[in-house]
Amino acid sequence: MPPPPSPSPPPPPGKRYYLFGYPIAHSAAPMFHNACFESEGIDGRYELWSTSRVTHEMTEVMKRDETGGAAVLAVLAGVSVLAVLAVLAVLAVLAVLAVLAVLAVLAVLAVLSSLYYPRCTVLAVLFSLNSPSPSISPSPSTSRLAASITHRRRVTMPLKSDITEYLDEVTTESFITGACNTVVKTRKDGRVRLVGTNTDFLGIRNSLVAALRSQHPSLPIGLNHRYPAGQCSGAVIGGGATTRSAVYALWTLGMNPIFIVNRDPFEAEAIKRNFEGLKEVEGLEIVHLRSTLEVDTWLGGEEVEGGGKARARARAPGVAMIVGAIPAIHPVTLSERLVYAIVTHILTLSGIFPSSSALVHSETPLDPQGSPDPQGPHDPHGPHHTRLALPLPTRRIFLEMPYKPRLTPLLQIATALGWHPVGGINAMIEQGLAQQRMWRAGDASLETGCADLLDPETERRAREVIENMEDIVPLDPEVDRGLKM
Repeated sequence: MPPPPSPSPPPPPGKRYYLFGYPIAHSAAPMFHNACFESEGIDGRYELWSTSRVTHEMTEVMKRDETGGAAVLAVLAGVSVLAVLAVLAVLAVLAVLAVLAVLAVLAVLAVLSSLYYPRCTVLAVLFSLNSPSPSISPSPSTSRLAASITHRRRVTMPLKSDITEYLDEVTTESFITGACNTVVKTRKDGRVRLVGTNTDFLGIRNSLVAALRSQHPSLPIGLNHRYPAGQCSGAVIGGGATTRSAVYALWTLGMNPIFIVNRDPFEAEAIKRNFEGLKEVEGLEIVHLRSTLEVDTWLGGEEVEGGGKARARARAPGVAMIVGAIPAIHPVTLSERLVYAIVTHILTLSGIFPSSSALVHSETPLDPQGSPDPQGPHDPHGPHHTRLALPLPTRRIFLEMPYKPRLTPLLQIATALGWHPVGGINAMIEQGLAQQRMWRAGDASLETGCADLLDPETERRAREVIENMEDIVPLDPEVDRGLKM
């Protein structure tokens, strides 16, 4: 097992760190990171750079010596805002021309109706007001067009992957999740390199581990601890970049299968496709739960009569941890209510976890003594890492990523049903601390993101800043620098 990273000397004075994205004027990241710099005695400054797309100016700034690192949020992937505005302008012109054409047709019909059908009004000719009309539904071609537009809008939604083509390399975490929210400047062969990684994944993982540590304060729980294969499963509610980060976080903790709760089957399928490599190589199974019946099929089992009542064996071990990654709004539509029903169904099931002794011959060998296991499959933390068994939670853990409001509807339900609640503010703090460690060390590795490189007082002050913050309301309009030519 490689030794943990040693504390690095502070970066040179006057370094600047940026958050790229749009809109970001409401972000609390400057408060958080500048509090860290101040506490560590570092002459660094974290600033906002509002842009909806990757620009040449932005990439040049990242390469400057005075730039220490960067964070990325909501950068458009593949399509510039100017292109979108141009398309909208063309559509607006076409709409005006269409209206003028309709008015011209109405005028012609009005003239013809007055000449040849003096007793018939033009409205009656057009809309058959003299007799009941059948209900009108969109034609199949119109429906397909609407679906196509919806799909294209999804494709051009803000993503954290567009930045990667401008970097020298990305970490395994960034590559597997398809997302990059942090840029670390490293040195290799005397050359500065821009390395992209995903600290959102670390924010989720470290928040879950912190909750587990609070339940087992006497047990040392480190980076290399995992659940034995087949001991427990996990679940994620959502379908975007945060969902991918959550799936990977649960997987690195040893949970398998991982259940996805999502009202959109196409989004769920996209999540599964994203992790096809892990499925083929590591056996990761991702299951889209579409009904409460499927929850019972995979996790519930039924009471059956025998010599006494016994629970039928479920197809998967119990869910130990859940990550919620959907907006914190009350469900309105049928599909939204179904998501809440499925999640509540999972929350009400009693967790059924095989004992560790039953997993001795697991396909993922774990050594409780901490000796290396060269025979086991590839470890996401590296081939030479020790694998230690994680303890099961005494109260299963529910991490809710949205934090406005702090007590979301799903978090209220989970808490009422006895789960250990973890607010999204914790994940936000943990990913920010991971960024601080990486920037300070000039290293984007997983070990550095989890290492004790910061002063405990720095971490305490940073947590305090975020936990006590109020909503940030920008006083001036936010200017998108990505719109500049």
